[in-house]
Amino acid sequence: MQKLTKQKRIRSIVAASSGNLVEWFDFYIYAFSAVYFAHHFSASDNPTI
Repeated sequence: MQKLTKQKRIRSIVAASSGNLVEWFDFYIYAFSAVYFAHHFSASDNPTI
């Protein structure tokens, strides 16, 4: 088993954290904008919607 150096370990943690941050940011942007888009792009007189 290969031992990681301190620099590689920190780099891996930063890369994983950055990916996680982008994923949650994307989710929150969709969650907050979904309400806006639903009202503006859907006809409210349609009973199915």
